[in-house]
Amino acid sequence: MEDGDEEALALWKRLRNVSIKHYIKLYARLNVSFDEYSGESEVSPETMTEVEDMLKSKGISEESDGSWIVGFKKHIASWLRAGCTQQQQR
Repeated sequence: MEDGDEEALALWKRLRNVSIKHYIKLYARLNVSFDEYSGESEVSPETMTEVEDMLKSKGISEESDGSWIVGFKKHIASWLRAGCTQQQQR
């Protein structure tokens, strides 16, 4: 998908739309609705790189064992640990 394979993108969009229809029905049973349904798969690699660079330049993310993480405990919430922004490729 990241390479722009049209067939893969078309299949992903179809599966995503079917999934969202089911999410809407499920959430409706809980009396919950959302204005928008989106996720990380809709974010371009360029945008992800831009955000990662911003987090690094502001000292929010740091390298840990070859991966880049945000130490939530240090920056945001003391009860959380860390979230990975870019995992080391093995």
